[in-house]
Amino acid sequence: MRRFVVTAVAVGAAALVACSDGESSGATSSSTSVAASSTTAVVDDSVVTRYLAALDQGDLTAANALRCAEGRVPDGSLALFEAEVAAVKAAAGGRIEPQQVSIVEPITLGSLLGSRPDSQVAFSLATPDGPTSLLAVAVITQDGEPRLCGEMQEGSPGVQSAVSAATITPMAATIADLATALPAEIVTGAAQVDDAEVTDLSQVPGAIAGWTRAWSTADGGLRVTLFRTDSSDAAVRLGKQLLTGPGLDSAEHLADLSNGFQGVSAVSSPWTWAHPASIGSRVDTAVGVAGDVAVVVEVAGVRAGQGHDTITQAATNLSFS
Repeated sequence: MRRFVVTAVAVGAAALVACSDGESSGATSSSTSVAASSTTAVVDDSVVTRYLAALDQGDLTAANALRCAEGRVPDGSLALFEAEVAAVKAAAGGRIEPQQVSIVEPITLGSLLGSRPDSQVAFSLATPDGPTSLLAVAVITQDGEPRLCGEMQEGSPGVQSAVSAATITPMAATIADLATALPAEIVTGAAQVDDAEVTDLSQVPGAIAGWTRAWSTADGGLRVTLFRTDSSDAAVRLGKQLLTGPGLDSAEHLADLSNGFQGVSAVSSPWTWAHPASIGSRVDTAVGVAGDVAVVVEVAGVRAGQGHDTITQAATNLSFS
């Protein structure tokens, strides 16, 4: 049982969807990334290669010890971490084998401590079809030892800049009752599996009420969450925060969807610090605004290169008219 990315941060346990293929962890991505053109010659990358080797060998204890304290996987999440590492490994062709391991200068990736790391290392993974896209990790010194402390996809800063500059255009419709506002079927063939009030809004800035509904789909799962705020402007601000928040290691901007929605496509397992965007599954997230309500749509189980038909259809069907 897995949580979607945004709702894992925003609504906690109420966001669980049994059929989904999303991501959940206390350890998330850093806030900035690196362009591929910044990489130079290979340097001392032992902590990165040791971390990836430990993941490849299934030695999660050793891998976890190479993460900074702020990014260490809690004991209660190790089983889920193991499953998601296995999914990345399968998507790469059965191995987690780094390629193109290079130092990046200048350093543009912040660590989970919110500070400049000692170094920044980029790498790809080997696959039967050739190397994946690049992933950058922050390396810091902690307790006298090098530790990984955050990651970000190649190209993610450009995606985040585009999302920040994009306009979420509020719909003309308003929502009187959150509990009854959502359709019974959001996309063709989806089966409803959850319908509940969001009672914990402590991590959702500006939200005063919430409702969430989830459906299973052939590929994974879909969830729509409504957050009421005190104004349309507040709903737009919340929407932007959710699209650029921790845990969304964005690989692609889903721009100008129907009904004023804006979205991102993010890797499903950023907390592994080993999931390049060009392989494996993603979570598509889009946010729209109806009156004073932020409307958050999440689609799990999206395969890299598959397209974004499900979230496009969902945004079209959420007109609230």
